[in-house]
Amino acid sequence: MTQSTVQIDIINNGTPYGEVAGKLKSQGSFNINSKRPYLDEDDMPCITVFTGKYKGGAENPENYESVHAYTRGINVLAELTLRPDEWKEIDDAVTEVAREELAVYDYFIGKNLVKTLRNAFGTTVLEWHSVSDSQEATMSMDAVNRGQGDRVKYKDNFLPIPILHADYEINARFLEVSRKNGNGVDVEEARNAARKIMDKKEDLLVGSGTYTFGGGTMYTLLNYPDRNQVQLNGAWDASATTDEMIIDDVKRLKKANRDAYHRGEGVLILPDAYQDRLGDDYSISGQSLMTLKERIMKLGNIADIIFSERIADNNVVFVELRRRTIEIINGMPMTNMMWTTEGGMIAKHKIMEIAVPRFKSDFNNHCGIAHGTL
Repeated sequence: MTQSTVQIDIINNGTPYGEVAGKLKSQGSFNINSKRPYLDEDDMPCITVFTGKYKGGAENPENYESVHAYTRGINVLAELTLRPDEWKEIDDAVTEVAREELAVYDYFIGKNLVKTLRNAFGTTVLEWHSVSDSQEATMSMDAVNRGQGDRVKYKDNFLPIPILHADYEINARFLEVSRKNGNGVDVEEARNAARKIMDKKEDLLVGSGTYTFGGGTMYTLLNYPDRNQVQLNGAWDASATTDEMIIDDVKRLKKANRDAYHRGEGVLILPDAYQDRLGDDYSISGQSLMTLKERIMKLGNIADIIFSERIADNNVVFVELRRRTIEIINGMPMTNMMWTTEGGMIAKHKIMEIAVPRFKSDFNNHCGIAHGTL
């Protein structure tokens, strides 16, 4: 088996961009189950299809049935098609990795700052509008007097909704050897590919890359153009940086959001390198009162302080915990799919997911993200 880095694909207006998008398009539909064939009791490749019934919701197994792949025009080699128990081994391994905690990504998920896309494959670019301010409320005893109807202005915003995926391969001969020996299918490459997806999701929040498509650009918390930038007094783990200088940095981060009309409670996101520093005693006149982290929390309006190994050193971010500032766009959970190449000797597997962050600003480009750097 081999594994490569995470890739990003798009399907726009029926046109695929990237290998995974091309394979999905060539299938004639965006049904992921068509790329998850399995062997039945007679070693015939089958796929699961939707019956068209909605009894008990879309996730009810009674709404699906197994059909032979060839009846749907899908040519799959039995030698490389996994058995149900082998699919379960791989899926369990992927699910296990998907449940591992991501410090920043999972924090926002836990705060329910999530928007779910019902048709993620049909949504390549998410569009929304920022609206300018308008009239003031009117006060009267009978609510008969009409308030002034100001004309508001709109600004279009676009966010690409890509497919995140990582690759690995299963060789037909090695698969047969593992079956013969009774050792089961090797799931380590599937785990590794899933971890690459997890790392990519965290990088989309606190990394330094961008991705542009369809008139919109994906940014991170560290390069979002409308973020409120603050110059830190010094590196927080440097010996020359005092407790008072760090407290002042946090106060100015909070003020930067307030000045941008974002006064909601926020989370402070720090590099792992600052974790020990915040655990040091905070002292006044030589008397230890609390840790530096406890002192920062006493400033108020800070919900939590979290640390991430993915954020670059000497970057500090304070993010307002409101939907008007940030949402995680969920389109599809981590899913494994496959097809054959090399004359049927290789099964190419791809772990794929649709999940990207969305940062929001108002009509005047004010937002609730404060970013401190040296």
